Amino acid sequence: MHKRTLQAACLCLLALPPALAEAANPKALAQAPDFTAPRLDADGSFTLSGHRGTPMVLDFWATWCAPCWRALAASARLQSAYEAKGLQVLGVNIDEDVPKAREFAARRAPTLAMVSDASGHIADSYDVHAMPVTVVLDCEGRIAARFEGFPDGVERQIERAVAAVTAQPCETRAD
Repeated sequence: MHKRTLQAACLCLLALPPALAEAANPKALAQAPDFTAPRLDADGSFTLSGHRGTPMVLDFWATWCAPCWRALAASARLQSAYEAKGLQVLGVNIDEDVPKAREFAARRAPTLAMVSDASGHIADSYDVHAMPVTVVLDCEGRIAARFEGFPDGVERQIERAVAAVTAQPCETRAD
């Protein structure tokens, strides 16, 4: 993954109309790739499969991506609004400068769980080629929706996807 390529894609996605923010996604309802990554907001690591039974939002972001800042704020609002329904939002930062990402996350989104993907392996497994990318997972860990960019109106589309996955009963919830 190349930072310049992602930066250019980040800027281009600003111009997408809301209807194009959620592209046709052939991976919809495919099992989300599992990963384990170091936490930015706490000690230890986070393993996605350890949270099966929990609806999730993965928010791929970088400190240098201005639309990502808006997406992080929206993710924090989603976490607050849907936490009682079991939603967990996880920020996935792709910066190579982990201390900078940790400080940025603590300042911009202190209520969100965050992991570092400095190697880019997680982003690659989710086909992240532009920033930001928001992936909504259902209780079974399947990809229910995917959004690239953060144009006007996409926050409502993401919230509709979250409302749909949190309306489904989950058999088992992770702690």
